[in-house]
Amino acid sequence: MTRRTTRLSKIIAGAVFGLAGAGMLGSILESGAADVYLEAARPDFQKVPIGILGFQDGSLPSHPGKEAAGVLAADLRRSQVFTVADASKLGIALTGPGGPEKQKLKQAVESGVKVLVWGTIGPRDPDYLLDRFVYDGG
Repeated sequence: MTRRTTRLSKIIAGAVFGLAGAGMLGSILESGAADVYLEAARPDFQKVPIGILGFQDGSLPSHPGKEAAGVLAADLRRSQVFTVADASKLGIALTGPGGPEKQKLKQAVESGVKVLVWGTIGPRDPDYLLDRFVYDGG
């Protein structure tokens, strides 16, 4: 073998190992994370009832508000500190930038939901801007 052939074979071997390593790293990163639930039993612990009223996203075609509400609900359930109330049963509609009516919020608190969350999402190049609000009735 000549010196040039040996050098070329080292370059090819390095490229093959580099691509294989990048492929393995990519498959590890793309595999996703599994949900892990840890159970803690305390007889005096009561979960906090929370209602997610949603996130207004205006006329954005991808509807990131619905996705944000779903992610928030899943994270709150996973924390095992909150019980997420069915927002459709609360009867509170988001109808403008001012948020829900105070009387409706008080009615939800009286029905047992101690915390209410809502917000708005709008475009902010190149991402989104999220404004969020929390009503603590406890």
